[in-house]
Amino acid sequence: MLEDEFLQILGYFPFYMRLPYLVSNYTVLAAMAELGYHVVGVSIDTKDYENDDPGLIWKSFEKFRLELDVGGSIVLAHDVHLNTVEILVENMLQEIRSRGLKGMLSEFASW
Repeated sequence: MLEDEFLQILGYFPFYMRLPYLVSNYTVLAAMAELGYHVVGVSIDTKDYENDDPGLIWKSFEKFRLELDVGGSIVLAHDVHLNTVEILVENMLQEIRSRGLKGMLSEFASW
């Protein structure tokens, strides 16, 4: 289970959950609340799945920057896409640092 992995890595598991495809309804939200989770949405969608090519991933980075410019703070990117992992994440982290912001990922840098 994902919670077991978080427990091994962090010593606890977070009580926040982004629902698959950002789809929810009353039943889902009630079940998540009963399990103790806080459901979160996203304010920056990189659409990295549309740009999983070294020649296209810049489009996802530009989308990230534009949505960050207008106040976005919770990013959706997919670790199953090679170019997200190898290119996009590092560029997003560099952009965050260059703006003097701090990303949550930096708390887990020892992974």
